[in-house]
Amino acid sequence: MMAVSGLSLSKPLRAFGPMPRAGFLACLALFAAFTALTALSGCASSKPAAPVANAAVQSAKSLEQRAARAFAQGDLERALKDFDTAAAVYASLALTDAQAQAQLNSARVLADSGQAALAQARVQAVLALPEPLGAALRTTAHGRAAALHLQAGDLQQTASQLAAAQTACGTSCAQSGALAVLAARLHLAHGRAGEALAAAQQALALSPKVAAPAAKDSTATDQAGQANHANALRVRAQAYATVQNHSAALADAQAALALDQALGFAQRVALDLQLMASAQQALGQHDAAKRSSALAEQSLAAARSLRGKE
Repeated sequence: MMAVSGLSLSKPLRAFGPMPRAGFLACLALFAAFTALTALSGCASSKPAAPVANAAVQSAKSLEQRAARAFAQGDLERALKDFDTAAAVYASLALTDAQAQAQLNSARVLADSGQAALAQARVQAVLALPEPLGAALRTTAHGRAAALHLQAGDLQQTASQLAAAQTACGTSCAQSGALAVLAARLHLAHGRAGEALAAAQQALALSPKVAAPAAKDSTATDQAGQANHANALRVRAQAYATVQNHSAALADAQAALALDQALGFAQRVALDLQLMASAQQALGQHDAAKRSSALAEQSLAAARSLRGKE
């Protein structure tokens, strides 16, 4: 049985100081696995809050919809303001689940804008809410906290928050696959490539590939499954690279790239290309490695430009 710093992997798990650029992007992709925006892909809770549709609640919902659109368009300042305002509305009405969802969305925006400490503060505020959260929301919040700790290089806190997420998840939950990705990344951070490979395999089993992610009838749940399948392929590629199995690493990175391109995840596309370039270089495919590296830089530059960071 696998274990991560005392954590049992008999239950399904899910996958986020300075670190290399590729490592930072991997952790950001990992954090994003826990951050489906309410207005885009449903509430974080398995039992979504259904408050009375009064004027205040309708206003908050409209703000969340506008925030989600702003986020998709790269207007992070507007997205953060609107999510925070919606959270305040829900707090004034003691609608704890809705408040928590809005605050977790704010954390996603802050993380994407490079403000990891503030993102962590938002997540901790959710965990400190006076009314107990449902299991799905607790799983999400602890998972996001773990991902941010991993990004910061705090492996002890990562393991602690991962354990809490696993407990909230139980034997199985909608986030099991992403928890397995997080477990795999934690193993990699500890230098345990074999355990990382096993956890990545578990993540792939828990996140079965859904055909045609860009299909018109593709649901938000389908797309979330596709995204986590790509995350699992990516972390397995990194684990394969660690054990010098560069052919397998390249195959997984290419498969992840195809999914991320179909889903429109620019930051993850750049990371896939970086992994491909590294594997191609190790395999002696130098021209291909140069092309992949150039495409990765182009992808990053274009994404930054679209988000107004240059």
